[in-house]
Amino acid sequence: MSPRKKNSPEKRIRATVCEWGIRVDVKERKGTASLQLEAHVVDGTARTRPRVSARTADLDLATERARQFAAELAAQLGYGPEHLLDWLAVRGSELTIGEVFDAYFSAKGTMYRNGQVRSAANIFEQLWGRDLRLVDIDQHLIDEFVKDRAAGKYKMLVHGRLISRNTGGPTTVRHNLIVLGTIFRWLMGVRHRGKRILTNNPLDGLRLPPPDPNMRQPVADERRFQLYLRYAPRLQIRLEVDYRRCNRSWSIPEGAYALFLQVLRWTGKRAGAVRKLRHSDLLLTYDQMRCALAVAGWKHEEAWADHWPHGAIRWDKENDKKDFTRITPISGRLRSAIDCFLTTNGEQHPDAWIFPEPPHPERSFSPGSAARYLNLLEKMIHADGITLPKLARGQYHPFRRLWRSERAGFFDAKLVAIVGGWSTTGGDVMDHGYLQFLPVAMYLCAEFDPTQHLTEALPVPGVMVPGLATAVLGTKTVQEVLRHNRGHIGS
Repeated sequence: MSPRKKNSPEKRIRATVCEWGIRVDVKERKGTASLQLEAHVVDGTARTRPRVSARTADLDLATERARQFAAELAAQLGYGPEHLLDWLAVRGSELTIGEVFDAYFSAKGTMYRNGQVRSAANIFEQLWGRDLRLVDIDQHLIDEFVKDRAAGKYKMLVHGRLISRNTGGPTTVRHNLIVLGTIFRWLMGVRHRGKRILTNNPLDGLRLPPPDPNMRQPVADERRFQLYLRYAPRLQIRLEVDYRRCNRSWSIPEGAYALFLQVLRWTGKRAGAVRKLRHSDLLLTYDQMRCALAVAGWKHEEAWADHWPHGAIRWDKENDKKDFTRITPISGRLRSAIDCFLTTNGEQHPDAWIFPEPPHPERSFSPGSAARYLNLLEKMIHADGITLPKLARGQYHPFRRLWRSERAGFFDAKLVAIVGGWSTTGGDVMDHGYLQFLPVAMYLCAEFDPTQHLTEALPVPGVMVPGLATAVLGTKTVQEVLRHNRGHIGS
């Protein structure tokens, strides 16, 4: 095969999408800034490549129009779920990872086009290529991926530009491979005309890198939060000036970033869920709460509204890592912050983002913008001579760990999971990855001496209800139990 020419079409492809088996490339065109959409269609035995202009130079908008173009072609040709399965089934041993990714994201819909799953898929497409057959995945390929991934030998598309990424630690690399295995398991569960399209997981029997035993999971503190909150208004002024210098419109409501920080701090939610809150998700009246609880599902009860004096927030399943909707109450301090924000900015459309992305108010804060704001905020604090160490691998998530740790020992773990948005089944992720105790508690644990510190109020280890043993067993029995637990038997 002759080598590709320098100006071949493959060099000009900016993005690729697939809907129902129709692939559309977003490409640059000579002589114009507008991008072009080129579809790959197989109709019978004929192959065609319909092309249309995207009518925009914005890659994100062009990518969305590429999906619409593919969907329109699929409708014209009568393609649908059955055709997608046909497309997968006929590939057999020639099935490639690119085709599997296309099918997965077509079947799952918009929720899985971004985020960690999409990012992992992009990395595999770059390091392995879209044309790698599933049957060719072996241990050597896994080992090469681990080495290349750790060395940062890939780039990610960010706002239309390919950006080199930092290296990934063992846990991150392992997570990428686990995501790949999840996509393969999804395909194993898909049947076409009674037969499985994929009979075995290509990763089965292969050795994955172990998780990093020293993974950094920093926890924020109240001082850090108060500093962020104090400098948030100055940050907003700085950003507004910067946008005006660049002749770009400013679309963030006054006090939006400060409210963003407060919602993070006082709900314990993930930054991704907070970024995508809409005004309709704020349930500030009794009627709003009751109506939302009635349709939420997942064991929500209308009567909960009677016990939530300050309102609630609906966390939509589209933005939830576990794919379910939850409605949780808010505190009085958060309600005061929300009321102040709404009073300052006036009434908004229910579907409007609370935290819009400048200069595109039709979008929510992007992860990149949220990270950039925090970095600028910390630089402003440092410029004033205030000591604020950078948290290792810590952006907003340390506040989620702080929220969990503050409730350690005071509330049932399952209750904390429900309110904070962790899974209530399937392990101890919430405690293993988030729970930290006060240093004074750690000291008292070391200092504890049962011969001195066990009391009649709590004589039985594991029974933490004061006075229960005395009330049920009687004083004499409690004294015997206490002597036994203090190691004074026979004295």
